[in-house]
Amino acid sequence: MPMLIVLMTGMISFGFAMWSGMLLENGVIQGAQLVAISRGQTADPCATGWGAITNAAPSLSSGVNVTFVINGNTYTNSTSCTAGSAYMVQGQSVRVTATYPCTIAVPWLVVPSCQLKSQVTEVIQ
Repeated sequence: MPMLIVLMTGMISFGFAMWSGMLLENGVIQGAQLVAISRGQTADPCATGWGAITNAAPSLSSGVNVTFVINGNTYTNSTSCTAGSAYMVQGQSVRVTATYPCTIAVPWLVVPSCQLKSQVTEVIQ
């Protein structure tokens, strides 16, 4: 019976980690796509991308660290970059990278914490 409990809680915990990873991936895709098509329409591309990420993955917004690279200019752990709008040049790239801490809890076992990461690069339209 104890082995069954360990197995079941491990599977459930791993399932939650996979779900968080899928939410993170979807949020980053949505954020990168919205930033890529918002050239000339936003004064703050990072805030636009951050808004799309938090709308696509609202349950992860408290622990997500996001880095935007707009045409080679990096904005680390930033939800705002008003200077980034000047670098929104058609044909150049925007890369959005996000990390999220996850925990896999299994009774009686020490499982190190994990870090989920997602990265998407889009061409600015």
